[in-house]
Amino acid sequence: MTTPNDPFVTPSSGFEDLRNYKEHAMIVTPLRIVSGLTTKKSKEPGDTTAADVNAVILYPDGTVKELTNVRVFGKGLVGQFSRAINQMVLGRILLTKSTNGNDVWLMEPGTDADKNLAMAYWTRKASGQFIPAPAATQPATAGAAPAADPFAA
Repeated sequence: MTTPNDPFVTPSSGFEDLRNYKEHAMIVTPLRIVSGLTTKKSKEPGDTTAADVNAVILYPDGTVKELTNVRVFGKGLVGQFSRAINQMVLGRILLTKSTNGNDVWLMEPGTDADKNLAMAYWTRKASGQFIPAPAATQPATAGAAPAADPFAA
């Protein structure tokens, strides 16, 4: 756990999966699309595409979890992120049904409350204020004050 006097955390093992934060408000910044990958789920070598992203998980109490260079798989999310390279996307990742009835992970647009959380984070980040990580996983709800809007179209 971090504190204002000790902002460091111990390294984690393994990798981050944005689906672990499903239904949480988050800001995702797609960095690049990576094609020609082979995974366990590939039907043939090199047929998998992924997105590398930075993400900020936003918690209702104002704490955040910043994730850097996370590799995201899944045609739905990769397709969405491919249209927003180097842009901040605000929303929540949800498991939904595709038109043919298959499960698909998509990022749904954020609510006004999510935008308020994002704006509070952005304002503190821009002013150089330390933003602690959450002590434990928290439920995804909302609340914070708005500021200048970097998410406006």
